[in-house]
Amino acid sequence: MTTDESGNGVPPEDADDAVPPSELPGATSYTTGDQGVDAVLADLGPMAHQLAADAESREPLDVDAALELLTAAHQRLADRLSGLD
Repeated sequence: MTTDESGNGVPPEDADDAVPPSELPGATSYTTGDQGVDAVLADLGPMAHQLAADAESREPLDVDAALELLTAAHQRLADRLSGLD
């Protein structure tokens, strides 16, 4: 929720007139077919476009290496949490 100038948690008077981030210049037109996902992607604007371009240019993911990293991270987290008992 936005606040007014006094910080009262009251929406500004022009809140209904605010332009959604998806309609601002630089918003991406990348779509997935899911309206909720598409709305989030559109609101991310240029960042979503850059991330999509970066993902397309990368080599295929080494699934085994990614799984090893996630497993190791999970084990470290489990070890830390067990020490909190």
